[in-house]
Amino acid sequence: MALWLSVLFALIGGEVPAIKNVGQRIVSLIAATYLIAILLVWVVPHLFEATEFSDALLSAVRYGPMAPLTLIFVIKTERPAPRRQLLRRPDLQFARCS
Repeated sequence: MALWLSVLFALIGGEVPAIKNVGQRIVSLIAATYLIAILLVWVVPHLFEATEFSDALLSAVRYGPMAPLTLIFVIKTERPAPRRQLLRRPDLQFARCS
């Protein structure tokens, strides 16, 4: 599990500097932060046999990831394309030649 989370973090975190869109960059940073937090708070302590977890930690790990996941789905990653101004065309029907 630790290796899997580390690989996912590397895949997400490796592309963050190349992302131009600010919204997509924020979403990637939130996802990478979530993976590192789960790795450090939940997976690493399970590597040791005699570890007991408090109810507060169990609740935080069980229900805490909902906040970052909600943020990922709420943040807009694409901005609407700017509207192009229509160029005015000359009205040739009433143009007069001199």
